[in-house]
Amino acid sequence: MPKRLQMTIVCLRISAGLYIAIALAVILFLCFYIKNPEGIPPDDAAILSVTGIIVAAMSIAIAIFVEIVIADLRRVRYWAWIAGLIICGIYVPSVFVVLGVLGLIGLLDAETQAAFRKQSPPGPPGGTATADYH
Repeated sequence: MPKRLQMTIVCLRISAGLYIAIALAVILFLCFYIKNPEGIPPDDAAILSVTGIIVAAMSIAIAIFVEIVIADLRRVRYWAWIAGLIICGIYVPSVFVVLGVLGLIGLLDAETQAAFRKQSPPGPPGGTATADYH
């Protein structure tokens, strides 16, 4: 496994942990909030509860996907490299900017690219992806 890939794996692992923390925080907030609604109309409490459950479920789903990507990055799978690039690219214009930049540095390292390009799927028959027009 390339050296810089470990940095990407650590960044992705931190982000998965943050997603789990977000899910737990939302669930805890809902548990305490629903017990003491303090004059909030029942319709608003229901909408807040459903929204919180959806946010928690999505956070857990994202964390699971990131962990699957980490496992296949360790196995040097091409699809995981592409998924890692997409995930880290999405992190750059967000709160996870530092994790995104460090993750991209590890994934775009020459040694890392070479390792994953050996695993890339073959191109289309004929050698090029586009037609040759003259």
